[in-house]
Amino acid sequence: MDAIIYAEVHLMSQRKARLFLRTIRQPTGINLTTESRVQPRNGAYFALLVKSAYLCPDLNPSTISLFVSACPRVEDFTYWPVADNESVIQGGTQDLWNTPNLHQQLHPPMFATIDTRRSEAHFANFTLQQISEHTSPSLSPRRLSLRLHEGHPMAHFRFIEPRTTFFSRVTHLSLANRWEEWTSWATHLFKAESLPSLKYLKLELTVESAPKDDRLHGTHRSTVTSTSAWLQTVTGSYINPDAPWEASFSDDGANASWDYFTTKMDRVAGALSTALSNSASLKVCVLLFRYDSDAARTARVISRLTSSRLKAHPGLNRRGFDPRLVFAWEKEPFRYPYAHSTHERMIWKSAEAVAKAQRHILSYTVLDCDRLI
Repeated sequence: MDAIIYAEVHLMSQRKARLFLRTIRQPTGINLTTESRVQPRNGAYFALLVKSAYLCPDLNPSTISLFVSACPRVEDFTYWPVADNESVIQGGTQDLWNTPNLHQQLHPPMFATIDTRRSEAHFANFTLQQISEHTSPSLSPRRLSLRLHEGHPMAHFRFIEPRTTFFSRVTHLSLANRWEEWTSWATHLFKAESLPSLKYLKLELTVESAPKDDRLHGTHRSTVTSTSAWLQTVTGSYINPDAPWEASFSDDGANASWDYFTTKMDRVAGALSTALSNSASLKVCVLLFRYDSDAARTARVISRLTSSRLKAHPGLNRRGFDPRLVFAWEKEPFRYPYAHSTHERMIWKSAEAVAKAQRHILSYTVLDCDRLI
């Protein structure tokens, strides 16, 4: 029964985390009916049971450290830390990760219950340096849904470092960071030595509405359609990737919005081409669109920009076409990429099927997340 109950552990709050860690530390179990001793339920016992885990964003580092040490055989791992969330900022509470006196912060409050203070007594021995350096040598999930945070005190969740045990077995990675972050890290993030087992990668892009461009009206409108002219304008304009964002904005509001959008698409295309070029073992790279009114149009723009960067790659044809790149459209805003979810596994399966089809048709298509196989 325990193998079923504890196969998936979802620590949705600090309270649930305390209860779970207290359960792990119980030396024995007692059958309440027969009052006989049953199989011990210690840390080693649970280490064999827990296969899937979700950690809520606001768990403190000591709780996370204890969990990853106690459950080294987790296969599906989901964690999206948000240390700078608005509720903490608005409430005036100092960020736990950046608190100088972290040792005192980890002590249970005096008004807590006796059970709470007992369950957290071990936490008080942690210092900021111990938490930062603490690693679990055996925790190495295969399917990972993660939001990297540069301010996190645990090295696992700051950056994907080369030759790190935690990332050595990851085959499916769903990165929940904003596009501004993963495009900035692309050169250092998507390396074979950092993710040696990676086969499936999923990135998210919040598109919102494409801006209207006044340059599509007037003399050009009578000769070409607005869609084709829009695509030609996006793919034909040169954008200096090294120039600061401020340089793309002008005094005119429409031009500023347009330049920002084209810069955004160019940065995304650059990061995708880096990921595809540096990861020869990668089977599928999914770019998932959120809040997009026209996913097909966005896919065409990004695919053309990406292809122009991939043309020089020796492993691709002259068109710069890479069938491993799969575009997906998520219309449901509250469908989250939990590593253990059935929907997430359906995305991986469907994306692989789309990638195989694209090898034959030599063209990109858009995967509708409402119609998965």
